[in-house]
Amino acid sequence: MEQALTDTETVKGNIAPRANNTDLKSALLTKRDGLRGEINRIDADVLKLQEEYSGRLDQLQAQRKQVEDAIQHVDALLRLEGGIYEPVTLAGGSVDESAIAPSDVAFSILEEHEKAMHYRDIAAEVKKRGINLVGKDPAATLLTKLSRDNRFKRVKRGTYALSAWKVRKAKSGRRKRTR
Repeated sequence: MEQALTDTETVKGNIAPRANNTDLKSALLTKRDGLRGEINRIDADVLKLQEEYSGRLDQLQAQRKQVEDAIQHVDALLRLEGGIYEPVTLAGGSVDESAIAPSDVAFSILEEHEKAMHYRDIAAEVKKRGINLVGKDPAATLLTKLSRDNRFKRVKRGTYALSAWKVRKAKSGRRKRTR
């Protein structure tokens, strides 16, 4: 009751090679050539799409760069005004560290030193920590920020402490002129 086998035999759903190897080899070569032709057609389509969309991609990347630059300018203006800062995530996932407020750094400096400090000393510490203070006189810019921020209080001329500390505020009167 055995059947005669020709070129192939079906074994559990698979086709197993049997007798004529040259026919099988030529069929596989034909299949490989067909697959290579399909790869060539796919590559041609990919190239066509890349050329078609590369111009649009360049436009979108330039537009994104402009928006990122605008965000950085707005952040710089907020820093000058003593606004609230959030770290900005740039392209590639990097974080813009310059979005940290100088007054926040000054607050942490005073907390660490646990004593009132002159604004020029605070400015020097802020600069050491890599925070860029802008303006013609960066220390004076920081002084303005400290004087406008309720977390700080002036204890004497040019010297600031944290408002939470129990430090007496300096007299704000002017010296009397002698004649």
